[in-house]
Parts: sequence; structure tokens; C-alpha cells
Amino acid sequence: MIPAAEFGRGYVGPADSIFGLGRDASASLTHGFFLGAVLFPYLQIVPTGTDVQPIALCLAVLLLVFSHRWLGAPKELWLLGFLFVVAIFVFLAGDIAFEAVRSVGNYASLFLISLASYCCARNIRKLTLRLLIVAIWTWFFVGVVQSLVFDEFLYQMLPDVRRSSTRGVVALAPEPGYYATMCLFFLLVLFLYNRERSIHGFLCVVQITLLARSTLFTVILALAMLLYGVIHLSAKKMLTVVAILLGGWGVATQTDFFDNTRIGDLTKLAIVKPLALTKLDLSISDRVAHLVFSLKGAVDNHLLPNGFTSWGNYYHSETLSNHEYFLDYYPDPYPKRIQSGIGAPFYELGFFGAIQIWVLIAGIRHRFRSLRTSSAAVFGTSLALCLLPGTPIATPIYGFIVGHLFAFQEQSSPTEAPGELGAK
Repeated sequence: MIPAAEFGRGYVGPADSIFGLGRDASASLTHGFFLGAVLFPYLQIVPTGTDVQPIALCLAVLLLVFSHRWLGAPKELWLLGFLFVVAIFVFLAGDIAFEAVRSVGNYASLFLISLASYCCARNIRKLTLRLLIVAIWTWFFVGVVQSLVFDEFLYQMLPDVRRSSTRGVVALAPEPGYYATMCLFFLLVLFLYNRERSIHGFLCVVQITLLARSTLFTVILALAMLLYGVIHLSAKKMLTVVAILLGGWGVATQTDFFDNTRIGDLTKLAIVKPLALTKLDLSISDRVAHLVFSLKGAVDNHLLPNGFTSWGNYYHSETLSNHEYFLDYYPDPYPKRIQSGIGAPFYELGFFGAIQIWVLIAGIRHRFRSLRTSSAAVFGTSLALCLLPGTPIATPIYGFIVGHLFAFQEQSSPTEAPGELGAK
């Protein structure tokens, strides 16, 4: 574990070789491809039947084969390995089906990508920021082209694209919600580099709100911005943030800019009938139901594993039982995968799902030296909000972030502790 300075927010670490790459050319090339697979997880080389492609997982295995640094990985990352082993046992005890294999692969991805991220983090500190900037501009360019020129631009490189005329564009993701998810993760990585207020952070905000037009992630972004403003900004700058948010609300509700779009319709509905959102909008109903029912299913089964093949029928029965609050989003066949990075481990693996929460808390504590710092509060809350609805744990950039939390540590000044809650 090394403190690292150029990584952002006052970090110091071992010197990189030329251009921020590792000394061995083949290793550097592998690092670059690994980062590319993390930043562009949906680009499809051959059909796999899944949204997230297994390229990052395969390259993570390759990195681990040729690296010995995983031997010194912190015990918290090995707990993710234990979670993977638990998933294997649950799989062997249940029905053998494609969705079960895919779910086990989710835990393999979280463990192996986190471990590979930790092992190569020191070599790719500078490369990560450079490729992240390239990725943000690339996603932005594709989103603009799809929005203004040709709405099916680069669709042939993606798995099954799910988009309606009232939603935003998808850029390099299968649907607008996943596009917004990636941009929010990009913002979190920029935060680790102390670059969230840069033009690249602004581009992420633009993509979430104006290109992806994801209502849910726009709300998450607004909550994160408010928390960030309260903790990090002066009163004057905080008023600027509030003015921006109010301006966005005004554009969405008092102008025709978002007319005939989901984000516009849902914003107006949230003002008039906020409690009816899950009853009147299929997508929001589905995302909230995945979180609520997965946690309820874990409790109903006394926090024992439910396995990987029972979710569809359980989801359907709970939707029908709670029809006054939720809509039945899916026809038969019902959803076979839980779209919540928090709810899925608890439903599938029972009380073992708490391991993921513990690892996240430990990683944030290690990275920011304390859970009481302002940076830890902003980062942890934003990451939790991102995971709650519709973000599978197999999303490569999530595992990548987890590994980086343990690879670098913030340094405090010997005379003051910048970032403490309440500090000026």
C-alpha cells in the first residue's frame, strides 16, 4: 500500500517510466488494453449474449498471471475472492442455467478486476488519467453525433440497444441509463484525481443530463452535487450550485426544451405526483422494484442464499402482490438478473452479501484515511447512490475503482487534516 501524490488530492508514489507506462512494453500494452476494456465495457467483438463484455475480465486474468503483486493484496480484496467462492458453492447447489453461470461471473469479475486494478495501479497512475480523458471525449463525441446527426451511429459495435424516441441517446452503451452510469463513474474517478471541477467533469454532467437524459441518474447527480457543495464549497459557490440546479429544474419544467421526452415528463410528474412515479413510469418502477424486492427477498429467506435462478418468479409474484405501487415491467420470461449492485449480493448469497459493503467501507476508509473526511463522505455517498439502482457489480469500472481505493492513500498535512467534516 503506497501513498501516492500525483494521483490527486496530495498523493505520492513510485516514479512511472516514460509516458506513465510500465518498463516492460508488453505489460504496458496489456495495461492499456485493460484500461480500454474498463472504460468501454460494452463494445462487442463477438456476440456474447450479455451487455457487459468479458474482455476486461479476461485481461484482468492475464495481468494477474504475469504479476506477483496480488500476493501482497490487502485482505479486504481477498474477501471478494471468498465471496466468489461462496457464489460457486451456491451455484453448485442450485440449478445449472445460463443466468446462474452469468451471475457467478459477476462475482468473478468484481474480485479479479479489483485485484488486477490494485496490482497494476502503480504502473498506470498517469496512463489512467490520460485514457480517462480520451474516453470522456470519445463518449461525448459519439453522444453528440447520435443526438444531432445520426441516431444509430456505431450501433453495430454494441449488444442489444434499447432506446425509444422519447429517451436520450446511448453513445457507446446499450441504453441511455447505462450511458449515464458510465459518466457518473467517470466523475468518481475524476474526483479521485481532484479533477471533478475540470472541463472533463463538466462534460460528464452534460452527458448525463442533456445527452443520456437519464432521469434517475440526473437525480443522483443533483443529490451528489448538493452534498459536494455543502461540504466542499464556500457559501457563494454553493449558491451557484443551487442556482444551476434550479435553472435545470426551470428548463425541464417551464420551457419546451424537454417536451415529449421522458426526463421532461417525469420531472413534471415528480412535482405533481411524486409518490406515483413507480406506478406511472415503467422504467422507474422496475429499477426501484429490483432494489426493494431483492432486499425483501433476502429478509424473507432469513438472509440465507436464494441462489441465481429464482429471481424472475419472485420478482413477478412481488410485483403482482404490490400492484398498487409497482408496474409489471416484463412479460414472460421475467428478469433473470437483479439490476442492483447492492440488492443482488444479498438476495443471491444471503448474509454473505454484506462482505461487499464491508469491503467498500474499508476501501473508502483506506483511501481517505478516515470515514469522517469530507472527501470520504462525498465519494462514499455518490458511489452508494450509483450502485443502488440498475448497476450490476460486474460493471468493470466499479471493480477498477474498488482496486484503486486500496492501492493509494491520501496523505494529511502534519499540521492540519484537510477535508475533515466541518473544516474550512
